[in-house]
Amino acid sequence: MAKTVAYFYDPDMGNFHYGAGHPMRPHRLALTHSLVLHYGLYKKMILSCGADSLGCDRLGCFNLSIRGHGECVEYVKSFNIPLLVLGGGGYTVRNVARCWTYETSLLVEEAISEELPYSEYFEYFAPDFTIHPDVSTHIENQNSHQYMLNHAPSVQIHDVPADLLTYDRTDEANAEERGPEENYSRPEAPNEFCDGDHDNDKESDVEI
Repeated sequence: MAKTVAYFYDPDMGNFHYGAGHPMRPHRLALTHSLVLHYGLYKKMILSCGADSLGCDRLGCFNLSIRGHGECVEYVKSFNIPLLVLGGGGYTVRNVARCWTYETSLLVEEAISEELPYSEYFEYFAPDFTIHPDVSTHIENQNSHQYMLNHAPSVQIHDVPADLLTYDRTDEANAEERGPEENYSRPEAPNEFCDGDHDNDKESDVEI
């Protein structure tokens, strides 16, 4: 059996889930993986252009426009490898037709007009009658920066006190060797009463 890499729908973890420990909340705006090229799996490639990922589709939980969908096709086409492009799913038929028409124009490198030509199905494409309707602004992106870039719970970030930044000491001649303790200046508290370890009374001139 051939090995496959698949994204699967998991409503508890997010729209799409890639491997263990990589949950993604709904409506992420951009997603790019180039593992196929890095692993050398590009001798021949089949690209399935399912349009059910478009915004406003019944299954379309991305803010993905037709133009953005086409950029994926252009990206794969730029590898200049044998490529078979197929259709796929899609429940909003008028947007599926728009998407595949636009991507066909990209594959054959033929520019097409933004305005749709008149046909017996023209009214199905109301009210905009264009190849690129607004399908990407109706869903809120729930992937906040805090969620996507959350640091490890055990690693907290704290401000460094200013007095530590001004701590003065004598650097060793050899950074690899630690010098004697007397080379280091020590902060002295205002209520310190002893000159050293052998002084029991700082105010007295009598050495005990």
